[in-house]
Amino acid sequence: MRLKLVIIVAAAATLIATLAVALNMSAVDLAKWYYEKSNFTVSDGGPLVVIRIKDDGTVVVEKNLTSPPKNLAEEGRRRAARPANVSDAEASQAVKKAGAEGRLLGTYLFNKTHYVTLVEKGPLEVYAVVWSSNSSAVHKLKFEKYLEDAGNETVRRDGDYVFVKGWRTEGYIDVSGVLPFDVYTFYDEEWGQWNTPLGYYKVAAAGRFKVIYGAAVYVDDKSYYEITDPLLSSCHWDHYSEGSGTPLASVRAHGKAVTPCYPVGTVLDIMADIGYDAWLYRSSLVKGNKYFTTQCRC
Repeated sequence: MRLKLVIIVAAAATLIATLAVALNMSAVDLAKWYYEKSNFTVSDGGPLVVIRIKDDGTVVVEKNLTSPPKNLAEEGRRRAARPANVSDAEASQAVKKAGAEGRLLGTYLFNKTHYVTLVEKGPLEVYAVVWSSNSSAVHKLKFEKYLEDAGNETVRRDGDYVFVKGWRTEGYIDVSGVLPFDVYTFYDEEWGQWNTPLGYYKVAAAGRFKVIYGAAVYVDDKSYYEITDPLLSSCHWDHYSEGSGTPLASVRAHGKAVTPCYPVGTVLDIMADIGYDAWLYRSSLVKGNKYFTTQCRC
């Protein structure tokens, strides 16, 4: 293993030296090249982070205001969304008796005599266990896509820097007619990307969100990163979800990539965040930063 690591390091050093010679650059110049030529691409929701280097070497950081939360309620609906009423009734025995398996998504009032417990088996596979002290029945919810929004848009050009918005959202609503309240499910991702001289480094906060309208949001973290530049390597990767099962849930991803440090490297830093509340409001945030390192520390 140690020999393999030595070979990899030696190969990387050879590649760096070859590239530096081909470009007529020192290792320090190579790090500076990455620092100055790497552009930050920010997804929808901002804020847009603009880093400009003046002719005198002064670094200027500019930000716009974060976009307000976006309402993802279905357009053109014939009726208002119906909120759920949360119940603290113990549902485990009723769910077991009904033979439903999966993650529990809360228990709610069904009518004056019954409760309903939602059980998730897959992204679009949710069952409603309708039960009382004397009976139980299982109904499968039927989700229909009502929202699909994806793309990117260049919003600002500033010299070598090009800032692009990007997003990907898919929304589904339960149309089974079983429940007295509305249930939605979303796949969503919010990303930031540094465009580098030889590729890009991308960090995406991504997740699957189940929204029980007016009551709770459940989330599964699906965050990821991508590196296509052969001279970049990941030096930090962290992602997690918060608030699942409460009225506000979110996913966050934070990553850093670094150029080889011989003796100076450039660190590219990206943080992305998506949040949903139980009333279908979506909020997001992306931040990008870059800086030099002399000890290969992120």
